Amino acid sequence: MSTLSPILKFGRNADVDVGTEDIWTAGGTWVQPTAARVHAIVSTDAKDTSNGVGARTIKVLGLSSAYAPTSETVTLNGTTPVNTASSYVMIYRMYVITAGSELDNAGVISATAATDSTVTAVIPAGENQTLMAIYQIPAGYTGKITRYYASAGNVTAASTMTIRLLVKEFGEVYQTKHIIDVVTTGENMIDYKYSPPLTVGEKAIVKLNATAGAANMSANGGFDIELSQILT
Repeated sequence: MSTLSPILKFGRNADVDVGTEDIWTAGGTWVQPTAARVHAIVSTDAKDTSNGVGARTIKVLGLSSAYAPTSETVTLNGTTPVNTASSYVMIYRMYVITAGSELDNAGVISATAATDSTVTAVIPAGENQTLMAIYQIPAGYTGKITRYYASAGNVTAASTMTIRLLVKEFGEVYQTKHIIDVVTTGENMIDYKYSPPLTVGEKAIVKLNATAGAANMSANGGFDIELSQILT
């Protein structure tokens, strides 16, 4: 096996209510398209367009129908959706490449799968990239999770948030691989390192979710994965 560059994923959910949500900026539960789909890329602000003062072009990174890494550049057209040239079974990252005088995306930029109508990736306004603690291992590779980390916040009262590292091996269901509880008062950053690393198979999905004990909590977290190519 040959090790590739590490995959560093991090995300934020700024408003986790009582219950469980994934750690990504769209909130709620992230839903993968049922098949590789063309995605409509659109902003909530007309400034994000090819000659606007906001974001002009973005890079889309994901996996094809064969679960191979695929990427493309999309030129935005404000609040009018622009379809991707490729079909994606998953989009795990988008980021702004070029922008006008405001130097960032004025609106929320989302990727919505055709047929499924699932929002699979979101760039929050002003952030210039997705914040999603969700990733899928490409076909032909295994992943070694070396660490994950999380923090929580609540502006009104002290509470506890439970963070789970979940792995869904291909064709199976999500399994909880580790749990940490984060208290929103004092030092609330928890960093867990795997020794040895936790190995997951090709096409496995890795994500973090958060269970909040109070409304309007924020959850931040991420994980590091080393990809190794399966040699035949």
